[in-house]
Amino acid sequence: MEEDVAASGASSRDGTTRSRQGVRQKAPRMIWVDVGRGIAILMIVASHLIRTGPVTDYLGSAAVALFFYLSGYVCDPQQCVRPGSRAAYWRKRFRRIYLPYVGVGVFSILLYAAGGRFAASRLGVAVRDTGIVQNLGYLLYANSKGGRMKWNETLWFLPCFMIVLLLAALIEEILGVYRVYDGGTQRQTRERIFLTVDSVLLGYLFSQVLRLELPWHAETAFTMVLFYEAGILWRSAERPAWMRRRGALAAVFLVLFAASVLLTRENDVRADGRLKSGISIRGDIYPHFLLSMLILALCVAAFCLLAGWMTGWEEKQGVASRAMAFLGQRSLSIMLWNKFPVLAVQLGLGMISPHAARWVVKNNTIPGMLLAIILAVLCALLCVVWSTGLKAMWRRTAERCARG
Repeated sequence: MEEDVAASGASSRDGTTRSRQGVRQKAPRMIWVDVGRGIAILMIVASHLIRTGPVTDYLGSAAVALFFYLSGYVCDPQQCVRPGSRAAYWRKRFRRIYLPYVGVGVFSILLYAAGGRFAASRLGVAVRDTGIVQNLGYLLYANSKGGRMKWNETLWFLPCFMIVLLLAALIEEILGVYRVYDGGTQRQTRERIFLTVDSVLLGYLFSQVLRLELPWHAETAFTMVLFYEAGILWRSAERPAWMRRRGALAAVFLVLFAASVLLTRENDVRADGRLKSGISIRGDIYPHFLLSMLILALCVAAFCLLAGWMTGWEEKQGVASRAMAFLGQRSLSIMLWNKFPVLAVQLGLGMISPHAARWVVKNNTIPGMLLAIILAVLCALLCVVWSTGLKAMWRRTAERCARG
């Protein structure tokens, strides 16, 4: 999700390389990571289009876990606690993650209020719930449970991601206090795993036992630290030899994907033989907690291998991988704005072809999923165009103000 952070495997952990003259240079992006983000953001948009059923739960939850993992993989774990870079690190995260959240959130709330009865009827809420003041309060509280963020529930991820970064920084501080931060030794790995498990246990306590709804989805963030820290640990590990063979990558991807789908069926909460609930990270719905974490881990591993297969781990790029990388590099913009094209597509599809709308929104059929993927690509591209236009307009306005 952090679009500007993608250091190459040969670069230093702060995302830079050094020339022979010792000059610090920005490292090239890891294309397979961008492809992974592109896959994840399309899965999220498709899940917003489908809306109900096991497919949307699977796609949305797997994609969120994948985002956390990839963000951990490309991060510099010391940057957030190093005295010389700590302040700049947090300023950058606040500016790139929280400020866009607030800006798009305020825009969404104003549009929600202007929609009045129409918006309330479409989203199944009372008209009084579209009020600006109370929704600005929900914007600051940033927990989407209980229908607090109907104006744009997609945005819940960004404050939660900020909490994950804070928890990851706390882990680095603790590692530093106990002097185990010494370049990836076995002891450091052991301590990191121990602290990560502690965070997951707290997440289980807060979300599954106490059923708390904390500010910024903190109860969710404690659990999602698992995937962020897994990315950090895997970055320091040596890639096995079989991962360099594209045939092996494809075979293992298919096995992991199939296993995650089959386990998801076993993980469903059912009543009278009918599906009632699947995994939902946003809602902290984990029918069987350990099994849910295993399913998400299998999903993350599978889609990382798919990204590696598409790019040959940076060695081979085709049209599909370049297209996915393009979307992955703009995943934050798509995350911020996809609510609006998704709603427009759902409304338009309902007016043009109610049968096709039922395919996409309610029925988890193969034709419906294929149509949802095509429409997800369209929605993502609309977000990119809109975001690009806004940035250009902002730059021109800033330049005019600077000239006085």
